[in-house]
Amino acid sequence: MNQHSPQNTKIQHSKLSILSWNARNVLNKKNELEHLTLQVNPNIDMVLIQESRLKASQHFELKGYKSLRKDHTEYIGLRGLLILIKQHVPYEICLEELGNNELEVQIIVVKLSVGPIYIVNLYASHDHININQWTKLYRFLVNKHHIIVGDHNAHHGSWSQALSNHRGNQLKAKIDEYGLVILNDGSPTRLTPPNTRDTAPDLSLCSQSMSTYTTW
Repeated sequence: MNQHSPQNTKIQHSKLSILSWNARNVLNKKNELEHLTLQVNPNIDMVLIQESRLKASQHFELKGYKSLRKDHTEYIGLRGLLILIKQHVPYEICLEELGNNELEVQIIVVKLSVGPIYIVNLYASHDHININQWTKLYRFLVNKHHIIVGDHNAHHGSWSQALSNHRGNQLKAKIDEYGLVILNDGSPTRLTPPNTRDTAPDLSLCSQSMSTYTTW
């Protein structure tokens, strides 16, 4: 892991507020993000963004936050992950490579009163993803406090109102195998046009050890 050293590295936080959002081009949504984090809810400690769609030449900052980018190296200007974290929150970047071109994974570690927490920002494309990729990620997180959020592009009755799809069924089996806790409460995470069903392709999971400390 690559240690980052903010000024208050000795602070251990008892509470962390996380927002996850598939922005589909974060530059175009900057005004919305500023309104949300500065006015609507200034207590958001971390924003986990999927499909940031940033090119290396493009700069992105949000007042009060550090920007941790993981641009896609093949689909340049498409996809990509971004974590915005409050300046005062100590963190480490996990350098373990657990994703691929179709399953993007970005992990940081923050320290709370319960211990180090692995925060996983994830985007799963619509393309086929071998189930072994999910196994690789979940296996790495075994015996670690962790929270996984992001656009999984997966549907299952356990978290979505949409009909279950193949990926959803596969994921649900892996979630059960590794004893993960689904945090979604059944609410839609993607609003669709009128006369169509809202869906929840975005999934939030946590380890059993975090389930009593985490709300959605």
